[in-house]
Amino acid sequence: MLTVRDIMTLDVLALAPESSLRDAVELLTARHVTGAPLVSGIEAIGTLSASDILAFESTLPGVPMEREVVDPLLDERVDWEDGREVAARHDLASER
Repeated sequence: MLTVRDIMTLDVLALAPESSLRDAVELLTARHVTGAPLVSGIEAIGTLSASDILAFESTLPGVPMEREVVDPLLDERVDWEDGREVAARHDLASER
């Protein structure tokens, strides 16, 4: 019978509880993993997963976004909702 030991990863990424969130995200991304144990000394004290990070981020207040996007191919601003070209940023404020 195949066991977990037969397919487990031996080169485990472990995080320290005092690691910054940014460092943890960068390490998870660089190693292409979605989680890692938190280790203090030789004791595993928890885990950090991508879903933990997303859940935390979803509780933070968002950065206000304008309702226009820049089309990189056309190099012009386009209204988010109806696709109209927006001539200038101050024109967008007067349309609201």
